Amino acid sequence: MIDVKNLNKTYGEKEAAAQVLKHVSFSLEKGCFCSIVGPSGSGKSTLLNILGGLETADSGMITVDGAPVCGLSSRQELKYRREYLGFIFQFYNLIPNLTAYENIKVCEDLSSDSLDLEELMKQLGIWEHRNKFPSQLSGGQQQRCAIARALVKNPKILLCDEPTGALDSTNTKDIMCILKEINEKYSTTILIVTHNDLICETSDRILRLVDGEIVQDQRNDHPKKPEDIDWTGSEGVR
Repeated sequence: MIDVKNLNKTYGEKEAAAQVLKHVSFSLEKGCFCSIVGPSGSGKSTLLNILGGLETADSGMITVDGAPVCGLSSRQELKYRREYLGFIFQFYNLIPNLTAYENIKVCEDLSSDSLDLEELMKQLGIWEHRNKFPSQLSGGQQQRCAIARALVKNPKILLCDEPTGALDSTNTKDIMCILKEINEKYSTTILIVTHNDLICETSDRILRLVDGEIVQDQRNDHPKKPEDIDWTGSEGVR
């Protein structure tokens, strides 16, 4: 479903130039649950942003469902994001003056094939908080709201940048259980950028980046269920 070939990205020019992605290549099948790991500054978030059309690569090719997604026009990029992508970030990015329900509704209205909003909020355990504003929600509730907002469009690909990085171990476990359930129920292809190696144990595929290069591309034939992992002490892992 996702094919990346020889992706390169450099920030800055001349003496200040820093190459953050170096000849990155990999392929993921539909429904894959993939962790992207590595030290800070290794290019993980840049890779995710390029896959999501938020940044452009200097060279290389990305195809999704056989169609190229590099070099698209603004209109084509918007269509690609709307039809294929959902985003989940570490710090939620909820609109502060909208309720939880309204935050999700905004994205539901972008899709012609959306999931049932009420059913989704109930599945995520936040229906009873639907009329609260983000400031009235706990961190775990805000992240569930952000997940619902990403999922309500029924995206084919879910891009997650440190989705549990600001959560304690209990909420980390809950969020990972939700993501695995989504992956299995909807065959959603999920890519998670993380510093938490425990997340790798739940993944079908692990890509490890160091200094902008993939140094490990590992398949996990027997991923663990998140509920079977002891997440104690995992919060703040870097």
